[in-house]
Amino acid sequence: MRAAAGRWGGLLVVLLAGAAASAREEQPVARPELLVLWSDPEQRVGPAVKHQLYKETAALFASWGVTIRSSEGLDSEGLDHVRVVLLERSRLGEGSGLVLGETHVTPLEHPAVWILVPNVREVVERRGEVASSPVLGRALARVAAHEILHTLGLGHAAQGLMRPGLGTSDLTSPRVRVSDGFERRVLEALEPRVRQGAVGRP
Repeated sequence: MRAAAGRWGGLLVVLLAGAAASAREEQPVARPELLVLWSDPEQRVGPAVKHQLYKETAALFASWGVTIRSSEGLDSEGLDHVRVVLLERSRLGEGSGLVLGETHVTPLEHPAVWILVPNVREVVERRGEVASSPVLGRALARVAAHEILHTLGLGHAAQGLMRPGLGTSDLTSPRVRVSDGFERRVLEALEPRVRQGAVGRP
């Protein structure tokens, strides 16, 4: 009787150990998060465009395994990773040419991205495309993603989303082209932030 009980006890231990291991294996891997503060200091970008901009940007990064946490305002007290500023102007300083966005990493404490909304609208409308709220929101999201990826250290590519001088099709087509291994490079660029966040959490 005791021998049978011992066999059942051993079997129970094995089953429990197997269940615990299975539970560990099934736990979802935490997706890295990127905190983005969106600023529209001139309040010239409509709510429908902003809604589409935030939605499209989040969807792009989600496709690369990254969760975007967005907030809107002029100051987040340093809680954001990247600040994206929407500007209703076509030039920055003495620069020339049609600039869609710029990235400023140093000497700022937090990287900043500037998007020149009129220039994005101009590129969208080059081929007769109407810059409706969904279309303009998508185009702004492509420029925002391009510049945010620069803040993470990703450089330009020969084609696709990270090529210099994005054109109308790059900004408005339903699908986004990226190079092979792109998701891996994005996640590798975010690794220092993930480690820093893990250390800071209780």
